[in-house]
Amino acid sequence: MKKILLPYLSRSGQDIHSKTIVGGIEKFTKSVYEAFPDAIPVEITPEDRKAKKTKKIYLDAVRRHNPDIIIINDIDAYWLHPQIEEGIPTIAIAHEPLVRDIRYLAWWKGMQKFIDAGGHLYFVSAYQQKFHEFHVERVTGYPLIGVKGTINSGFATGNEIVDKLSGTYDAVTIGRTDLTKNPFILHKKLQSTNLSSCVLTNKENFQHGAKQVKYWNDNLHWKQPQYTYRGLSHGETLRTMSEASVYVSTMPVESWGITCMEALLHGLPVILFCDKNGRHASEIIPADQHHFERMDKNCTPDELAEAINDYQLYKYDDRVSISEATKKKHSKEKWVDKWQKMVYNTVFETKEKSSLATFMNQDTHIEVL
Repeated sequence: MKKILLPYLSRSGQDIHSKTIVGGIEKFTKSVYEAFPDAIPVEITPEDRKAKKTKKIYLDAVRRHNPDIIIINDIDAYWLHPQIEEGIPTIAIAHEPLVRDIRYLAWWKGMQKFIDAGGHLYFVSAYQQKFHEFHVERVTGYPLIGVKGTINSGFATGNEIVDKLSGTYDAVTIGRTDLTKNPFILHKKLQSTNLSSCVLTNKENFQHGAKQVKYWNDNLHWKQPQYTYRGLSHGETLRTMSEASVYVSTMPVESWGITCMEALLHGLPVILFCDKNGRHASEIIPADQHHFERMDKNCTPDELAEAINDYQLYKYDDRVSISEATKKKHSKEKWVDKWQKMVYNTVFETKEKSSLATFMNQDTHIEVL
């Protein structure tokens, strides 16, 4: 197996071995590490970033370990340097949601440079890729050329079970207490109905913008039957989620949707909140059209309640069917097999490009007979 370097940005003190997972990128990075247990994780902490040590830590790790390949999962500019300066095969996974953010400007401008240097760029869904390609061309004036494809954000372990006690909560969602994720919209919509809701979110607020702080403070008051659980481990989160009847994805601009897949794996049908375009990146996850429904994020409480009530007619056997179909579609074997091909192709193509460059730079003399 190739020596893989896996740098990652930790958040809220959670490293790659932590039982608590605070976001999709963290879950994805952990999954890559579990798929390739010999990979070398390199943690970059919030303190490191604040002290502007990210690039130094990264390059020191590259030179110390001399990896065969690097896998990057964030948009910081340091991802360009080993590929350009060291010539090391590099895979970068774009996880960013479908939002226009000033932080992404450098990322959009750097994508083509990364590809041109030999980097292999992947998105997590075709829908997400189309969105960001549009903005690359808008910002740079040129289309993005050379994206290698997509890789799903997660996979099924095959051990997921369907809780026979589902229905403890009528609806559940998982998401950071964040304006974009907006998990508490579920409480707000269902508080005027006779339905219970469950929000699974982070324990401490690690965001400091005034609007984000207000959103945190404005959602500390919820009481039963609007349940809120903060800071549960990943296992506890899944167990609590599996006790619900329906999962609601409250973020219309998801890039893929790991929590959507996890809900389906535990037999929960899914409601996807969409923007005015009526589409959602997570709609590619369900194995069958009867396993999910798209709804406008501005739907009325009664409209949402009606959809939830319809799904509550699903029996235990129906939920088992949802789980088994999702396991088949998103098996770990398929995911690992694709990763192995991605790693092989990246290493092979980088070496091939390097050999060609060496040949072209050699002094050659062709004798004319």
